[in-house]
Amino acid sequence: GRRGTTMRLLPRPLALVLCAAAALPRAAADSSASVTPPNVVMVLVDDQGFGDISWNDDSMYTPNLESIASTEGGIVLDYFYTGATCTPSRAMLMTGRYPIRYGFQDSVIHSTEPRGLPLTEKLLPQKLGELGYSTMAVGKWHLGMFTPQYLPQNRGFDSFYGIYTGGGDHLLHVSVSQTFTPRDSTGEPIQWTGSNLWDDGEPSEDNISGEHTTTLYTNRAVTLIEEAAGADNPFFLYLAFQAVHDPIQVADDASMTSTPCASIDDDARQLLCGMMVEVDAGVGAIKKQLAQSGVWSNTILIYASDNGGVVSHGSWNGNLRGEKGTYGEGGVRVPACIAGGYLASALPHGSVMTGRKLSHPVHMTDLHATVLGLASRPNVVAEDTLLDGVDLWPVLTAAEPDSEDAPRKEVLINLNSELFGGSGALRVGDFKIIFNVDPKEATIYSKVRRYLTSLDTETDPATAAEQAASIARRSLDGDVYLFNIKLNPSERIDGDCDVPAMCTNLANNDDFADTFAQLKHRLSELGEQAAASTFLWEDDGILASPALFSQDNLRAIWSPWRDEEGEPYGMSQGIAGATSNAETSSLSADSTKTSAENHDGGFLPAPSLLGLVSLLVVGLVSYRMGATRASRDVGAGMRHGGGEYQYMPVA
Repeated sequence: GRRGTTMRLLPRPLALVLCAAAALPRAAADSSASVTPPNVVMVLVDDQGFGDISWNDDSMYTPNLESIASTEGGIVLDYFYTGATCTPSRAMLMTGRYPIRYGFQDSVIHSTEPRGLPLTEKLLPQKLGELGYSTMAVGKWHLGMFTPQYLPQNRGFDSFYGIYTGGGDHLLHVSVSQTFTPRDSTGEPIQWTGSNLWDDGEPSEDNISGEHTTTLYTNRAVTLIEEAAGADNPFFLYLAFQAVHDPIQVADDASMTSTPCASIDDDARQLLCGMMVEVDAGVGAIKKQLAQSGVWSNTILIYASDNGGVVSHGSWNGNLRGEKGTYGEGGVRVPACIAGGYLASALPHGSVMTGRKLSHPVHMTDLHATVLGLASRPNVVAEDTLLDGVDLWPVLTAAEPDSEDAPRKEVLINLNSELFGGSGALRVGDFKIIFNVDPKEATIYSKVRRYLTSLDTETDPATAAEQAASIARRSLDGDVYLFNIKLNPSERIDGDCDVPAMCTNLANNDDFADTFAQLKHRLSELGEQAAASTFLWEDDGILASPALFSQDNLRAIWSPWRDEEGEPYGMSQGIAGATSNAETSSLSADSTKTSAENHDGGFLPAPSLLGLVSLLVVGLVSYRMGATRASRDVGAGMRHGGGEYQYMPVA
């Protein structure tokens, strides 16, 4: 990571913002009359590990979140599960369904990949809009952008300010693509860079502001709350911070040097602590605005991370095993809490209002179901048989939440398709089964792409498909585990204890053979229910280059690169025609029409592979011809200079 220049997080002294939440009166001080249903503010943080919050590590400084979660009836969700990476976790939140239901079980969406959350899925903002809510999104989208239909304002949000891509520099506001390697051995790797901030369908002037994303997103959220609070209808605000995703940058060095973060010896963790200080300040500013606007008493505030933290970036996942991208607890169990005046007023008279914690398993899809239940009168969640999420409200409003029956009996962590080797993890009751703790999605993606790039036009597609699947299987470790998560939350396998369930892998323990067989069978049942993966090994390459889409004073910006019919804009501008023969254009056009309907549920479908071959084999001619132009245009389009981007561009 790289530290940013010093600037103020918000247009007020940092110390005042940090103390904002703690100084607020109880919800009763709000001036507005109670309104039903409630407003909902959903805050999603990127790559925050289980230990990157003060209630799990007191070296982290998050006083506002601590206050919100542990006072005024707020509740910490101690066993909150999500996806192992960005895209599937966001899809679960928006759909209320497991990724296997709609083919999102494999990998994140890559920056030049023609894929998005299937349009057949009805998202939470669409449902809330039908119930009379105004819906606003701020921050990171990462659910598809290759055609306009996949953009947030075409998926139910009335407004959107943020990035469509999976991440980017917090100060320069640029995103980079994965690296492409031309077929010939002398070819230099190609990586495209472009600006990324959009504001209601137009490139934002903030692309060249130099302001940190946490600052920009917080300020926009505060403004939207102020405006929405005066309306007659309730509002849903989805705030998806880019922090603490790399690059690890702070808006203000004081976030580290003038806070308890200064006592942390590890440089990376100190920097990440500073990023969390700024996220925490943002949440404090949001609560303050809700109170000042008189709507805190009628608002639910939900906070969660999208997946586990990255240790090399300064995250600590507590004593949990694994990190982002893995199916260990450290990759999928993350900080989360629910608070708000509306929750406090719903608690039984005499309830304890401080230190509330729920130890039952909770899943990202449950947030969807809970919000939908609160928004609908009568409650429509029970009628929505497609949902995997469970309405948590009865448990959240119980005087003693842990004394209630668990709201769900099982949590599907994920189940990859055979395209990615069939890894998976499932928790049922206290037990968790894992096939391949590390599903190695990024490794498989890289290896198979290299293999496919090596193909020639005479390669039989079926042979290539079988080889690609074989590469995926051989990339995995083949490890199988069974843990009692209640007794062994760290998933220890050292055996250094007297009770096997507390420190060993139980998969081969005869005393747990029946439990292992039951969980394995249940995972198999879920696999039979899975939709075909939408991951088709397609990539539009240079057709998606931001250098092809200049706007105003931005020479390159990440933008939808196909029209509503799926035809690449770049083709009509002569990019595909830059190849040496007309056949290339035809083949590239054919490859754009491949869809999930062509997938027969086995390995790589032949139509997709043919499209892939035409793109990576014949189409690489245009890659090589366009590389110079793309590099030159991107370099000119970077208002803040060049530099190396040593962060994951796609996760």
